[in-house]
Amino acid sequence: MLISSSYATSPIQTYKQSETKPQDVVDEAPTSQGDTVTLSKPALYLAAKEKGREFSNSFVMQVANQSNQKAEEMLAAFTYGLNNPLIDISSLNPATGNGSTYTRTGQPVTDASEVLFASQNESLLKQNEILIAQEREKGASAATILEKVMQSIDQQPQSYKDKIDWSRLSS
Repeated sequence: MLISSSYATSPIQTYKQSETKPQDVVDEAPTSQGDTVTLSKPALYLAAKEKGREFSNSFVMQVANQSNQKAEEMLAAFTYGLNNPLIDISSLNPATGNGSTYTRTGQPVTDASEVLFASQNESLLKQNEILIAQEREKGASAATILEKVMQSIDQQPQSYKDKIDWSRLSS
């Protein structure tokens, strides 16, 4: 593990160019009020219709298509059950409360990262509630709505998806 300071060499200098290790971004840039984007209902609808990623053949959708009751349960789970990141507490120091990391990325859990996740999650929840209401008005099945919610989640920032281990959930 390379620990850098103002006196240490950079990772590029430490490894030959062909051995350069990929660098993870720990936090996204902080946002200000001017960075907030509010999407209209038609824009949310169009975003949900985008076919950037199909989940039709995923295991989740195979299970959801077995019965409407199962699809409703899974829709509730994907809409309201992903509101906590997966956190590894194996290195947690109970005295200080420090040492926990995000399970998928290994990045440390900080106050800033928790605030960012909560903000992203709240925004996604509101977006999905609007989407669900619109789709129910049209008479869409729970499985169809579930796939659109999954597409909505899939459009979130990678940092958010990593914290809930989306790649595992969406397969």
